[in-house]
Amino acid sequence: MRRFEMKSHRLHWRMLAALLCWALGVTSLSAQPDVVVSTIGSYTVPNSEEWSYIADVGVGVDAALQFPQLWYLEKNDTISVLLRQPYNMGLRTNFTYFPNAIAGHRFSQSVYFQEQLFHHDRHSLFFEYDFGLAAYTNPYSRSHDEANVFIGSYVNCMIQLGLNYRLTFRDRSALWFAALFAHSSNGYLKKPNKGLNYMQLQIGYQLPRKEMPSYILRQNSQIQSLDSSYYAFLPESYADDAFPRHDLMASYASGLVRPRTVKMIDRFHYAYTARLGWQYHFNAVRAVGANIDITYNTTHNGIQNLEHDDYPLPFYVGLCGNYEATYHRMTLHVGLAAYLLKSQQARTPYYERVGMFYELSDVSRPLRHFVGVSLKAHSAHIDFIEWHYGIRFKINKKSNYIDL
Repeated sequence: MRRFEMKSHRLHWRMLAALLCWALGVTSLSAQPDVVVSTIGSYTVPNSEEWSYIADVGVGVDAALQFPQLWYLEKNDTISVLLRQPYNMGLRTNFTYFPNAIAGHRFSQSVYFQEQLFHHDRHSLFFEYDFGLAAYTNPYSRSHDEANVFIGSYVNCMIQLGLNYRLTFRDRSALWFAALFAHSSNGYLKKPNKGLNYMQLQIGYQLPRKEMPSYILRQNSQIQSLDSSYYAFLPESYADDAFPRHDLMASYASGLVRPRTVKMIDRFHYAYTARLGWQYHFNAVRAVGANIDITYNTTHNGIQNLEHDDYPLPFYVGLCGNYEATYHRMTLHVGLAAYLLKSQQARTPYYERVGMFYELSDVSRPLRHFVGVSLKAHSAHIDFIEWHYGIRFKINKKSNYIDL
């Protein structure tokens, strides 16, 4: 049994790493990366008063390689101005040097998303979030207890979100200012798993690019994508009435998790999630929707028995609102949810979701399949890692879609 648990644990990390490597191949093909060097001021935020000793202010240095891809919608699109704004989606490789950090220095590989909120001349303001893996050089706490492993493992999932301001110069370099919240956790694949939270202020400089901009515009294409390594618009074709559209969605996910309480036997338990919902696609790259989540986590059942919790159901039910951004067949997903049914063991009445999905079928099909990975978190404290398989099917009467 122990050998099976170790293999399952390693398989989770290998699958997530493979998914990120695939995304790197998609976004970095023939691309020149952006090189950004930054100074970071950070504050480590404890998850509870029990771990208040980790609260600390520190200064670090960060170096990043970014492979951005950008979607752009034409000015004559009928969708609202905000949803016509370009956005970046790409791969980011980071090394962050924290001289005084609780878990040492950090290496990370993530898919990042930047939604442009404001743009004027050379000034841009973005909402940003990252989803990926982070490896820390010293995940041990600074307490006197040598057995107190702070985040349990060297490799962890990472979620990062915040606001980013960019000032672009004539030589195609840029100055970055960012306010970010970063959370790392292994999703209770290994204990203890207290989570690691940073509040970060960042000032960075993006090195000039070598290529001269070469704009290629085609006014007869409603949706266009921009490979920023070439500064060229690469048109995609869609039927005029393919969007907006409505879709129904259903997915099933499974995962492994260890119990949070020492009263239970420290072994892997299973967790399952079923999602049923609706999505509204403004266009080929942006969608909003709502889902009913039904989660069955066997660790909760064991804790309820130990704590004599009288919650009658073996599962939790939540209502989740979500937003999705798509680049070709890769989709980043973010959601905010509230429980409709839960036991007293749930930490909060609400939870968050982030995920990355890959569409196995093109948009022209009425029934489409997708796979992916997502994280369910309570106040940025990751619950467990979910591996999804799902289907989407259109409920529009119109059927004249064009393949991607």
